[in-house]
Amino acid sequence: MAVRARQVVCGLCARVSGGSSQSGLANRKEALQMTGMVFVFVFVLALFMWGVDSSLSWLFYDVILGRGR
Repeated sequence: MAVRARQVVCGLCARVSGGSSQSGLANRKEALQMTGMVFVFVFVLALFMWGVDSSLSWLFYDVILGRGR
């Protein structure tokens, strides 16, 4: 059992080290695309959180507690 596990680990290490000749960095176009996607995602998430916060605030303070009147 231990011999088989060692063979599997050595095989995985050989495959991983064999692919290290390529650079793992993105080129300029890919980096700009990923940065743009991050900004869009953060903006959409901020809008969603603002909407949920406003809705819950309205629900609790105006509807349930009646403080908005």
